[in-house]
Amino acid sequence: MDTPTVYVIDASAAVRNSVSVLLQQLDIRAKYFADEKNFLNEPRPLPTPRCLIADLNLAAMNGIELMQLLQQSGSPTPTIILSNDGDVPTAVHALRAGAVDYFEKPFVDCVLLERVKVALGLTAGLSSRRISE
Repeated sequence: MDTPTVYVIDASAAVRNSVSVLLQQLDIRAKYFADEKNFLNEPRPLPTPRCLIADLNLAAMNGIELMQLLQQSGSPTPTIILSNDGDVPTAVHALRAGAVDYFEKPFVDCVLLERVKVALGLTAGLSSRRISE
């Protein structure tokens, strides 16, 4: 099995740095992107287990649309959405679209770490189901 990888997409260098410090606590490999274009140029297939932490407001699309694009392309990736200006309808939409969780910035560090662990477990579950099918 590949080393777990977390992809973080956020235009804010401060958010990317904050998440980096958190993920180092879990000893998880992470890749950081300022926008979805650079992430989408990442070679495929993505390693498993993996998860995506994406800002709601990306450059060309929003984080929910990016998550759905990955689902449609046959590369479903458990996704955590971050937002500066979240509201209940948007959070509900994200969760109904398949997001693992939705956090307003600033987020609670320990809660985000727990959700990353859950997301990586979900990916591992998807991988094992594909193998057994």
